[in-house]
Amino acid sequence: MGLDDRDYMRERYRRRQGLASGRRSARLASGRGEISRFGSALVRALLIGCLAIVPLLLVKVYSGVLTAQLQSLMPVPFPKSGSVYVTKAADLQRRQGLLRLKASGNLATGYFVILHESEVGKDVLGVYLHGGDNIAVPVPVGHYRVRIANGNVGLWRGIEHLFGSTTARELLAPIRVTAATDRTLDLEASIGRTLQLKHNSNAGFLD
Repeated sequence: MGLDDRDYMRERYRRRQGLASGRRSARLASGRGEISRFGSALVRALLIGCLAIVPLLLVKVYSGVLTAQLQSLMPVPFPKSGSVYVTKAADLQRRQGLLRLKASGNLATGYFVILHESEVGKDVLGVYLHGGDNIAVPVPVGHYRVRIANGNVGLWRGIEHLFGSTTARELLAPIRVTAATDRTLDLEASIGRTLQLKHNSNAGFLD
């Protein structure tokens, strides 16, 4: 009896006994093996993908943190005299008076002057000034505390970090601005007290 005859007799016996075909079982087993191999390959591909993505995410997060730290240390161009920084608390619809600011020294010295409105308890205007300049700035009427940070313009790092120092000055006498106001404020001659800045707050002395 040949191999073909033996397989035929085996299949005939299985049919008589109500058993599944051996060839079908072999095909099913083969199919399950293929599915199993495909599943394993898919799992491996997913794992490899995750292992590739995780380092990229870590590098991106680390780079973002490092970039923010570097930016806080990098000097930025100091604005020209008379440039004004306006906060959200400023009411520019009110009548305005004229406030003149005078600074001694040379162009290498920069001044950042904050006007803090007493009635609302908020910083409203910031004014930039170079040493040796005399400027006039329109200011909404009101009562203001005046705070001054100064330093070398080459060390200016923006309103959040100022000149990198931890102290500034606040003038002892608040100023009152009316529609008829036209006065000069000497930033160096005016009497002030030392003002401790918000250390490591990324907010300078802005409220």
